[in-house]
Amino acid sequence: MGRRIAVDVDALKRERQRKMDEAADLLTTANEDNQRAFTPDEQKNYDDLMREAKDFRRQIQAEEEMRLEEGATDSRGQPIVKPNPGDAPTYIGMTKEDKNRYSIRRGMAALAGLISTKEASLELEVSEAVAKRSGKSLSDRSLHIPFEVMAGDMERRDLSVTTEGADIVQVEHGGVIELLRNKMVTRAAGVRFITGLRGDLLLPKHTAATTNTTWVAEGIAPTEGIGTFGQVKFQPSQLACYTDITRQTLLQTSFDVEQFIRGDLAANLAVEIDRTVLHGSGAGTEPAGIFNTSNIGDASIGTSGGAPTWAKIVELETDVSVANADQGSLAYITNAKVRGVLKTTERTTASTGLFIWQDPSNLAPATPATPLNGYRAFVTNQVRSDFTKGSGSSLSSIFFGNWEEGIVAFWADLEIVVDPYTQANAGVVRMVALAFADFQVRHPESFSVTKDAGPIA
Repeated sequence: MGRRIAVDVDALKRERQRKMDEAADLLTTANEDNQRAFTPDEQKNYDDLMREAKDFRRQIQAEEEMRLEEGATDSRGQPIVKPNPGDAPTYIGMTKEDKNRYSIRRGMAALAGLISTKEASLELEVSEAVAKRSGKSLSDRSLHIPFEVMAGDMERRDLSVTTEGADIVQVEHGGVIELLRNKMVTRAAGVRFITGLRGDLLLPKHTAATTNTTWVAEGIAPTEGIGTFGQVKFQPSQLACYTDITRQTLLQTSFDVEQFIRGDLAANLAVEIDRTVLHGSGAGTEPAGIFNTSNIGDASIGTSGGAPTWAKIVELETDVSVANADQGSLAYITNAKVRGVLKTTERTTASTGLFIWQDPSNLAPATPATPLNGYRAFVTNQVRSDFTKGSGSSLSSIFFGNWEEGIVAFWADLEIVVDPYTQANAGVVRMVALAFADFQVRHPESFSVTKDAGPIA
């Protein structure tokens, strides 16, 4: 047999995109004309264009599968990696134009039966490709969002606005991951993200150093030193959240609405991931948060807890420093109740007017963001305040550490299940988001926690 002639995948993608754009123009024309139905000629033209676009997609997939088996590279010169069964998908090869046109709102509206599937042909086609690549079953109510959209690249797109006199505006849509990061308190403190994973992840960690550094006489070899290493294993666990959106909202074509939906989705994920980073139980498939991680520092106050003092705040820092872990993104995190107590509690009994939590106006100009013991301090009511200990109740936690040692891992795609029935009598569509994530602490000695601060009214 002769040498195989490779197909120009980029050229196929351009042709496919041209067909998709022509089909989209037909839809736009009909919608702008009082949302009328297609004429017979328009319907035939649309069907022909979509059939040709799907033919191009099949050719593209066939060529990429062949290159995969041959160990070839993609159009960017990167090796094409064959997915393992059960792995999450990586990029599916969306063009810049595809990403610019993609709308989570439109895909949801189609699955809820509010618009035709033709109007959301891109979103549904992408969903099908993501499901196929990841080996997942594709239900009639599931929208699989690819990592290109999850991660986002803040690309700009030019959009025509049908106002009095057409204007050209630039709109930026952040990916769900970027919005998620921005909404997480623990991320602001320094927790790191690893995204787009495929299969389990093993990160090495240095558990002990054995340098055997000694003074030796001339001609005498020093003893060989070998460090001790371990691994931190990340495994995907399913994370679910939901939000309710009115049908009217889903029918809006404003790009502000698209950003609202993405932001609302990210906010729901952020609330649960923040809680898990801090207080994850470690039971079942839920990852263990810092509070429940073994071998972290413990700056507990007493048998029944007690009011947080300046000495306890310093003890949290000292625990981490003694373990040689006082480096990186060091910060405190607690809740609003504890902050209120620390703002009204003096460091000593000498009535100096120097409170544990310093008001920014009392700090030096160079350190306005370090109000607690000279470090950054964050407040979130995700920090629990309902613990009991001995006779103490309503006890809270105070965390301190190098937050870069906390790592949130995200697998590639996000699935949205659209439920138009549960809240149908209120005109509401429920959006259930399913993601795969994990959290691990790389070095537990990088954190210390007071678990019994209170009682706090």
